[in-house]
Amino acid sequence: MVVADKTRVLILGGGFGGLYAALQLEKLRDPRFEVTVVNRENFFLFTPMLHEIAASDLDLTNIVNPVRKMIRRAIFSVATWTRSTSRANKWWSHTASIDTHIRSNMTISFSRSAL
Repeated sequence: MVVADKTRVLILGGGFGGLYAALQLEKLRDPRFEVTVVNRENFFLFTPMLHEIAASDLDLTNIVNPVRKMIRRAIFSVATWTRSTSRANKWWSHTASIDTHIRSNMTISFSRSAL
């Protein structure tokens, strides 16, 4: 099924709210939505159990999950900082950095956004 006008959803932040929103949109399996999640890290840290790591009751791998494994259908981008945004014109610009030497500036257009 080819969809001409996709609703481009931009989710800024991969915390509890951002990931939950992306997972719910992914569950719909609706081809009308194109979901982009932008987060500073490429992993989700379940902070309520962080004290158990400090006490050596759990291993770190029990509370850290890669975002790409959790949301498989959404586009995922790692951003270091926001350069500019325009909700009226529906675009968001950020700088992605792989390390201190490689940086790329990206602009994402969207139909709907979640901050």
